[in-house]
Amino acid sequence: MKEGDLVVAYETGEVRAITTLCKVADKYEEEDEIFVKFQKIRDYDNFLGLDILRESEALENCEVIRFHRGTLSQLEKEHYEIIVQMLEELNSTVDTEEELYHAVKKAMMDDKKERKARLESRNSIYPDIFEVKTKAFRRNAVVIAEVLIRANGVCEKCGKEAPFKRASDGSPYLEVHHKERLADGGEDTVENAMAVCPNCHRELHFG
Repeated sequence: MKEGDLVVAYETGEVRAITTLCKVADKYEEEDEIFVKFQKIRDYDNFLGLDILRESEALENCEVIRFHRGTLSQLEKEHYEIIVQMLEELNSTVDTEEELYHAVKKAMMDDKKERKARLESRNSIYPDIFEVKTKAFRRNAVVIAEVLIRANGVCEKCGKEAPFKRASDGSPYLEVHHKERLADGGEDTVENAMAVCPNCHRELHFG
């Protein structure tokens, strides 16, 4: 491993997935110990789990994946490129997110009574599921709109104003977090959701 080498960062513990791309920023030796410093290139919202990696036919001859031990291991260039491609495919949901955001904006412009009626007339309080590489949830735009309106630009966890404005329309940037995770059977409802700043959102998931 040398300065400039590209790295995929694998988180152990509960996550057990590749979450980040890095490169080696520095490598030095001190008192017979080797130290390596990494510079983050990109964080991913959707993680690439070990199970998915091991099920990939393209990685079936990758010793690092098949016999992962949680230490620094050298990936062959072809395997690194396959993993990066898998990460990109897993996170290629920009259109879907943009579609959701525009639907949320539209719902926020609707009359409160109309939003309430639409919430009460839903066939199910659970979100539709569609296949990406892993399961994702098609969340209800009206639920998100109601939660963001309730928060009024203030994080509902730390009580501070949104850290920045959206470049597209200048609205306060807050993220909607489900108290009981949708993946655990949580309801996609206003009562089960809260608007939080990105820092609090990460803390709620990983703190």
